[in-house]
Amino acid sequence: ASHGCCGACHEFFLVGTLCMGFARTPTASEEGVFGDEPLWIHVPRCLPRAGFAVRRGDRVGFSPFIPQYERDRVLEELAAQRLRQEVWRFSGLSRLAPAPRQARPWRYPVAAMQGWPVLSIPDRTAEDAVE
Repeated sequence: ASHGCCGACHEFFLVGTLCMGFARTPTASEEGVFGDEPLWIHVPRCLPRAGFAVRRGDRVGFSPFIPQYERDRVLEELAAQRLRQEVWRFSGLSRLAPAPRQARPWRYPVAAMQGWPVLSIPDRTAEDAVE
């Protein structure tokens, strides 16, 4: 794979490090600059600072070599990130900082060839976060 360092923290990925790739929706000034190159990040560690929006109904593909407990951990962190983004948006703080960027649908070619399972991010509410 062509992903050697994290797009959020810029540290190199070590062997065995769990990482996630996603395709960014380019801003007007980036149009045509990135092409279809995904951004790779450490997960769940760098998810909050990666700057992409997690939306209801988003799905994630996992290598068959990723154990279920790791998949669950990543899905829970993605659900928590979506909830944090909703709270931020409704709190009024959203006018003080740029909004997270939309990720666009992207399919990792290796995932397509190997038939990776694709799982939905759990739908959490503020009540779930308090419990």
